[in-house]
Amino acid sequence: HPRMLLVSLINLGYSAIVRGMLEDAVRYSEEAVALALELDESADGAAARSNLALALIELGRIEDAADVGAQALAAAIDASDPTLATNCLEVVAGAETRRGNHRFAARLLGASEALRERTGLELEPLERKLHDRTWELLRDSLSDAELEAGRTEGAEMDLMAAFNDPDR
Repeated sequence: HPRMLLVSLINLGYSAIVRGMLEDAVRYSEEAVALALELDESADGAAARSNLALALIELGRIEDAADVGAQALAAAIDASDPTLATNCLEVVAGAETRRGNHRFAARLLGASEALRERTGLELEPLERKLHDRTWELLRDSLSDAELEAGRTEGAEMDLMAAFNDPDR
């Protein structure tokens, strides 16, 4: 049952992050991404990539996290999966903040907040922790007016428009 294995690997990757076993999380998540590609499971591949990007952020591998997170977000948007999209928005915003793309990150967080408000969704625990740390970093890097402008801009855009940043 390859699909059951895929879901198990995704869950193992997330659990490894929770437990601070980041190298294991990377290994499980990379295996899940490969299996998702083999099975043509785009949404599951996005979930696996989101986990992988979370682990990579924690390991300080920000460029890798940004690339993998962007792939996850594109697939989540394409799959029209609001839960997955909100989690991926948070992950990409976290990576972009650490890359110094603060206004873009604020816009992504605004888009995530607006989507959660429309759908009544809550962030998963790891994504909530990342969200809070990302806002803290953004508050240290942007003025209140810049932060609110980015948040409002993201909230008013559709997800693909929020994700496509010409200044990035």
